[in-house]
Amino acid sequence: MSLTVRSSNGLKRADIHSFGKLKERMEVENGLINIRNIGQKSLKEIKQLFFEECYRRLLPYEKAQYWQTVVDMLH
Repeated sequence: MSLTVRSSNGLKRADIHSFGKLKERMEVENGLINIRNIGQKSLKEIKQLFFEECYRRLLPYEKAQYWQTVVDMLH
């Protein structure tokens, strides 16, 4: 992921070098915010880029299912 230096260094310091480890840490309450130098701005950046990368990796039919779920939730 293309992160700012602060966010990237914070994740490295916390030994988070893969999407799997990042996902695990994100699932824990306050998992990322407890990392040194990861504030609200970095947290938002990391979550957004994580979501974008996960979405990019979906197959076309999975993207269609995702958007159908979003549309259904709006109605």
